[in-house]
Amino acid sequence: MDELNKLPYCPECSGCGDEGCCSPLNCTMKGDCSYGETNLQHLKFGYRMYNYMEEEIIPHLPLDVQDKITERWDEIYDKVYDEKYLENKK
Repeated sequence: MDELNKLPYCPECSGCGDEGCCSPLNCTMKGDCSYGETNLQHLKFGYRMYNYMEEEIIPHLPLDVQDKITERWDEIYDKVYDEKYLENKK
């Protein structure tokens, strides 16, 4: 039984804590997660990169490219939003 307690896997989200291995999106952030702080840092990084793309990259592209990117971005955003927020309420 002591060997099981030494395993690196979180009992809450089953994550291993290795960067790039387990998605921080699986974290429950309920306080029992062994890697909650690390996962939160990964999520903050992703959010900052999203903002950087939106504020620093896309505005400097040619308008026709901006339009294509934002159109596709909106499609993906709507799909993921619906999957996360609408389908979970059913």
